[in-house]
Amino acid sequence: MSYDLISRQAAIDILLKKLIQNGDMYLAADAPKWVESLPTAFDKGKAMQELRDAAVLKNEDGIWYVALKDALDIVEKGGIE
Repeated sequence: MSYDLISRQAAIDILLKKLIQNGDMYLAADAPKWVESLPTAFDKGKAMQELRDAAVLKNEDGIWYVALKDALDIVEKGGIE
């Protein structure tokens, strides 16, 4: 099993299609709730905030920078730690 990010909506669409094809209408009604209740593997908002928090101002140019190593660490943990 890989740790790829997927779209919850795409997973719901696939589940619903398969469940409806099999006539499992009762299960199809609950499938979206199951998928939506799964924990996220990446929190975009938190990762972006961590990047902002790690930023430092350099050279008085008004541009904020984050060290590449720090940025990679933040993205790797996905804002969920």
